[in-house]
Amino acid sequence: MEFDYLSSNWFRLFKKQWFLATFVISLIFNAALWLLLIAKAPPTTESVPLHYSLTFGIDWLGGWGGLFIYPVMGFLLICLNTYLSIIIQSINKFLSLILMLLPAFAHVIVGISIYMLLRNYY
Repeated sequence: MEFDYLSSNWFRLFKKQWFLATFVISLIFNAALWLLLIAKAPPTTESVPLHYSLTFGIDWLGGWGGLFIYPVMGFLLICLNTYLSIIIQSINKFLSLILMLLPAFAHVIVGISIYMLLRNYY
């Protein structure tokens, strides 16, 4: 019963331009993070910096695969917020829109962070 409700809301929301646009923009930002890391961070067995701050510099080291935690968490955020947006849309449309916009903004912030890390280390 719940699956029918979610699937009908899913298809109904995908017909709305704001829902589809925010969903696609978030996925494009996520794909850009993957491509940026794959193109600019060559695989290595040595420790690489995973976090860079302007105040302290490099403050988190780990394996090369640890760099990909950012786009993975971004994709999980897209999935979770889309699911919550589908559920909440019938109750509060504005909150549903906010839930769909948050991953795009989060990806922009994480993208700037990754860019600064790659610029200062690679």
